[in-house]
Amino acid sequence: PFYNGAIAADVARWAAAFGCSGSTPGQVSSDVATETYTGCRQNVTVALWTVQGGGHTWPGASNVPDGLGFQTESITATEAILDAFDSAPSSGTVIRPSV
Repeated sequence: PFYNGAIAADVARWAAAFGCSGSTPGQVSSDVATETYTGCRQNVTVALWTVQGGGHTWPGASNVPDGLGFQTESITATEAILDAFDSAPSSGTVIRPSV
């Protein structure tokens, strides 16, 4: 039920599903805005990062082909995602393969 509309509406539905009680807008840089939902159950954080005027690119990537639109260098999407995983509480067992 979450993937059939504009991404902002989908993120708002995720926030509602986790019982978030409010949201706070932010600005990471002149071209990257955020909306962070607060008061969510189970210490969940729901956030939307928007590259204003962004094209169909991966923020912070190198060697982006021409014709895909605006490419921001203000953030690196890979780092942002890995930071989110690092800050998420673990609720299970981590299985590491033996070397």
